[in-house]
Amino acid sequence: MSITILNQYYAPDEAANAQIASDLGAHLAKAGHEVTAICCDRSYANPRRRYAGRETIDGVLVSRVPTTAFGRKSRLGRITAYLGFVVGSAFRLLRGAADVVVVFTTPPMFSYVPVQFLRFRRFRLVFLF
Repeated sequence: MSITILNQYYAPDEAANAQIASDLGAHLAKAGHEVTAICCDRSYANPRRRYAGRETIDGVLVSRVPTTAFGRKSRLGRITAYLGFVVGSAFRLLRGAADVVVVFTTPPMFSYVPVQFLRFRRFRLVFLF
């Protein structure tokens, strides 16, 4: 089965939801599923730190969306990072193919994006809160 995980952060990032997403992805890949993670290319704690745009971690293809380095210190910086990730991940989701899409709640209301794509593509949607 082809599974896509959508979350703003993924390993090797230290954010708690990155670790949860990474554990889920590794477990699914180990079970024999084809897993792709779509996340941002910046660190949660240090937005100046960037991760590789594409790499494989524990059998999961990690595809990172370029986002801003404004960080979480201001409301505008946070909103800009959220919007950059939402737009970039929407394009990645449209280009990819998955049987199941797993969506985390980061950024807030992010689940709205894949719900809209259900009109164009057929996949099962799983929300993790």
